[in-house]
Amino acid sequence: MKALPLKLLIWPERPSRFDHHGLALILLTLPAGTKRADARQMARTTLRECIASLLHAVHFELVEGVHGPLITGSDIRISLSYAGDKALIGLARGRALGVDIVKIERLDDVETLARLYLPTNNGTDFALAWAQMEACCKALKLPLSEIDAARQLAYAGCKLVDCEQMDGYRIAVAIKPV
Repeated sequence: MKALPLKLLIWPERPSRFDHHGLALILLTLPAGTKRADARQMARTTLRECIASLLHAVHFELVEGVHGPLITGSDIRISLSYAGDKALIGLARGRALGVDIVKIERLDDVETLARLYLPTNNGTDFALAWAQMEACCKALKLPLSEIDAARQLAYAGCKLVDCEQMDGYRIAVAIKPV
């Protein structure tokens, strides 16, 4: 039996539990023209509410780590992404996680970008391939960089999780199996 894709919760819908993968994925729509710093603040406020809902707790410590927010003393991992007027929040229990959201736009030099950064490119959906590559980078805590044999090998350490998509955007979720 094939697993259903990871459901995208549209904020203010709050996750009450993790799915069968131990994941939760929340999409926040930001006011038009929101500046990046304000988007980060709104996402972190939403993140706090989601964590409180999942943990059924009011008191927990959310701190800024080198690779984004962390919950002190918890096995919950967090990944955030921003594109257009959307913020994506990914939560995983007990494993590394990376999420990415890409707004579908026309780019002038897609072929060059794909050749330099994407491990495989069939030319069908650049936005999805890019989101998957960034999600893998986040899960593996790797900086964005051009593709080479070592990077392709590293990406093999990630599993892409099938997730619900939305019009105008492509969403990717990558986990590093335990």
